[in-house]
Amino acid sequence: MQNDINNAANSEGVGRDNLDKEDILKFTETDYYLKVWRATSGGAGGLAAFNWMAFLFGSLWFFFRKMYLLGVVLLVLGFVGSMILPIIIGVLQLNLEKPVIVLSSYLSLFVFVRIPAGLFANKIYYKHTSKLIKEADAHGLAGDVRAQHFSKVGGTNNGIVIVAIVVNWIINFYFQM
Repeated sequence: MQNDINNAANSEGVGRDNLDKEDILKFTETDYYLKVWRATSGGAGGLAAFNWMAFLFGSLWFFFRKMYLLGVVLLVLGFVGSMILPIIIGVLQLNLEKPVIVLSSYLSLFVFVRIPAGLFANKIYYKHTSKLIKEADAHGLAGDVRAQHFSKVGGTNNGIVIVAIVVNWIINFYFQM
């Protein structure tokens, strides 16, 4: 596995947009995406293209990777998805026990948010990274200024994840009353 990462890092250009590997490392703060984006741009798919962290953590992964708008959208979709299924069950007048309704709500969360997040997260993050690297190029950012810019707009944000968790708990607590 380490050889794959080294091979990805030693080749020129990454992905469809031929991004500089050093820019990717500075922006993402990890070499994981060098390997993933090389594999997926080369036509490989399957598990290489599936982002397990986005699948497991859903909107929180997008907040963590500083894609805030998408994090909010997925948080809302997950909440709405978990509310729709019980309503449908009620409209259809299915006589189900409350644990079945709760379970169906969690399953809808996976169908509406988690599975698509896992399937498309690497592609979305690549487009996000590519866009911001190209913007830095367009503004002529170089050297330390470029590195500082990538640190500001790229990388990760642990604090917002904690905020998102608290907001999610508050929303869930409020609507379960």
